[in-house]
Amino acid sequence: MTFDWNEVWDRHGQSESLDHMEVSGFQSFRDVDTENCAGKLIELCKIKPQDTVLELGCGAGLLGRHLDKYCHYIGSDRSFAMVKKTIQLNHFSALAISANDIVFKDKAIDHVFAFSVFHYFPSYDYAKTAISEMLRVARKSVCVSDIPTESHDGNHLLFDEDFFEGWQISEGLYPREHRRYTARLDLEV
Repeated sequence: MTFDWNEVWDRHGQSESLDHMEVSGFQSFRDVDTENCAGKLIELCKIKPQDTVLELGCGAGLLGRHLDKYCHYIGSDRSFAMVKKTIQLNHFSALAISANDIVFKDKAIDHVFAFSVFHYFPSYDYAKTAISEMLRVARKSVCVSDIPTESHDGNHLLFDEDFFEGWQISEGLYPREHRRYTARLDLEV
């Protein structure tokens, strides 16, 4: 039997907490500067103010609350409870969708990204389908950031850089004791 991360995120979304970090599962990482992470993502993906940006696994809006001030941001999360919580906390658009079945038409969004969520996916096949969906929906770039190469939690799915063969690899958006990396693919030249 595999660990049910969906149950964990539903519970976080249903909590009474109004703390973005706690609801998003970052309670042990309070030193993460999410505004700086959002700025790095904007630079890395070359996001312009007129661009549409879809985040998969937005949680409580750690990056979305900053991106929403800069571009046309849409948050999404598999957990309906988490989507309700992020709308309550941030007052921006968010949808309940799964990363492996994105509801948007082909090439409908300029940039699609996932921040620190791939290790919660149920399987490598799910991750491959999610990447295919991200590539289908995005016009300009796809970014999967803060992918851990090792973890304190045996339930985390780990990806080596070979999983993202042909993508541009850089450091994660925030430093941790374990290495994290970001994989980006530019779709427009």
